[in-house]
Amino acid sequence: AAAGLRVAEPTEAQSEAGNYRHGHVKLHGLDISIETPKGGTRRKVKDGKTLWEVPDMPAAYGYVKRSEGRDGDHVDVYVGDDVDSDRVFVVDQVDPDSGEFDAHKAILGVKDEASAIDVYDRGFSDGRGAERIGGITELAVADFKEWLAQGARTEPLSDLALDDDQINDILDLTDEDVDTLVDSWEYVRAVDGERTRDRKKLRLV
Repeated sequence: AAAGLRVAEPTEAQSEAGNYRHGHVKLHGLDISIETPKGGTRRKVKDGKTLWEVPDMPAAYGYVKRSEGRDGDHVDVYVGDDVDSDRVFVVDQVDPDSGEFDAHKAILGVKDEASAIDVYDRGFSDGRGAERIGGITELAVADFKEWLAQGARTEPLSDLALDDDQINDILDLTDEDVDTLVDSWEYVRAVDGERTRDRKKLRLV
């Protein structure tokens, strides 16, 4: 509930200037500034004209403080109602016409990928949300924090994802093989014989 709070809906002039009081929430240790509450209207205003707006936002929308995205601004986040979920789904957002990578959008407070995609898709008013998903990567909150801490996030996260064959190969590595890894593996582990992808980046020599 706290993620949906903000003192007042901004005027169009305030939206254009970004000069309005934001809500704030701390979720799983992440400091998040809320620009638009769930059910509020998110809009883009330029030169006094509304370029687009999304009424009835499906989740609270804002950004992670002290993070840096591709454009030099913060990494944007949607915060759903399932605040106990420890999963984060990072969308590699692309331009729906060119397919070029645009930015990362993280979805927290949802239980699974389907829920994350639903929130993301409904965050657009032109019906092209699904076309903007260049890839989606599931992370544990701890790994999301680590990813943010690595500095400016300029490349699609899904480009670093491993497929199932690669995971099988990694789990078959011997101790000697591990010595050939650069920076060690960052995103694969085996738990009670089950393959679990918590991170999706591996650099081999």
